[in-house]
Amino acid sequence: MISEKTVELNLTTEFVNLAFHQTGIRPFILAPSQRAEATLAYDVQYGFPGFKGILIQYKRAHVKNTNEYIFNLNRTSKQDQHLRLFVLDLMGFPVYYAFPIFHLETEVIYLRRNLLLHTKFVRPSRIFPVGGLTGHHEVVYYKSTNTWKVFSEEGLKINFVQNNQASSSYGVIRGLHFQKDPFAQTKLIRVLSGNIIDAVVDIRKGSPTYGKAFTIELSAENKKQLLVPKGFAHGYSVISPTAEVFYKCDEFYHKESEGGIAWNDPLLSIDWQVPPRKSIVSDKDQRLPLLELVTPHFKLKI
Repeated sequence: MISEKTVELNLTTEFVNLAFHQTGIRPFILAPSQRAEATLAYDVQYGFPGFKGILIQYKRAHVKNTNEYIFNLNRTSKQDQHLRLFVLDLMGFPVYYAFPIFHLETEVIYLRRNLLLHTKFVRPSRIFPVGGLTGHHEVVYYKSTNTWKVFSEEGLKINFVQNNQASSSYGVIRGLHFQKDPFAQTKLIRVLSGNIIDAVVDIRKGSPTYGKAFTIELSAENKKQLLVPKGFAHGYSVISPTAEVFYKCDEFYHKESEGGIAWNDPLLSIDWQVPPRKSIVSDKDQRLPLLELVTPHFKLKI
């Protein structure tokens, strides 16, 4: 099995040769020391004088079998390399993971001058592990289906298929929403800017917390995330002048499967931290029924 250094040297060489061939100008290469690399979180920076260089973090494949290529993001439960790269990406730096779909020295020799074509380049902001941005996570590539999944150290295996982003102003209240089976969704919520009160309600019949609401403040500053499993209704209110909310779903939007609960159901007693006279609720959400009038669509699974 090849080392990560072999991946770095060979792919960097191909980067430089390709850039020189296309432009006639040889790009610069900056490789931080091993100590500095632990702080900067990337392996190499390359580019042209006068332009912001591209940051690359190389990973080598650990092959479980001929179909599964496994790439470790953070190697231990305490590491935060992925968080550092994620922040660099959000700050506008051109930063990428390089995931090579090869792992043997013979493959490196056979694929030479074509290694870039056999490498997947992914922006860190596209990888949002279930367990958060720190701790050990694995990116797994399934060769037979050409699909990628992220596994968190908590053992949850969720394949997110859709990203959503919404901008709202102060006082907006959205929810409470869910999708019925077989199109029920697990959601991972975070805030890119501003502050929101995020709320979930357990709607699984037979659950000891059925009909109970939970709220948490999510903000760009506290960087907290909320995982909303299937069987929970979800909504949020905006308590800052504006807010940008980003969430991932493991099932696509399906209009016919839409369901919801009134945001102001008195039995839920949700404190949206928005005065009623300043609340902004869509006509669609205003028409949602009370929980007691909603036909149960989920049961607690033991």
